[in-house]
Amino acid sequence: MDATVIDQTSEQFLGQWRRLVSTTNWDKGRIIGAWREVLAASEAPAVEYSDEAWSRRVGNVTPQHVGRLRRVYERFGAVQDDYAGLFWSHFQAAIDWHDAEMWLEGAVQ
Repeated sequence: MDATVIDQTSEQFLGQWRRLVSTTNWDKGRIIGAWREVLAASEAPAVEYSDEAWSRRVGNVTPQHVGRLRRVYERFGAVQDDYAGLFWSHFQAAIDWHDAEMWLEGAVQ
C-alpha cells in the first residue's frame, strides 16, 4: 500500500480522535466552570474551587491542565461553533492572544 494512501486513510481516523478529545475538553471545561460557579455562589472559600482543588478531587489531571480547560471554555465556549472545523487545541493556542478571534477566523479558512 502506498504511503500517501496510508496517510490519507489514517487522517480520517486521526480526525475522529481529535474531535473526540476536543469535544471532551469542551465538556470538561464546562463542568469545571459550572462547579466553580456553584461553589462561588455558595460563598465557599476560593481555595475550595481553585484549579488545584479540582485536580485533587478528580485525580489524574494536573492543576495546570484544569486551568487550561477552564480558561479556554470561559473565553471561547460560547463562540466555538462559530469556527467550524477547528479543534479545542486551536482555541488553546489562541487563548492569550489579543487578536485571537482574527487568528481563529484565519484558521477556519
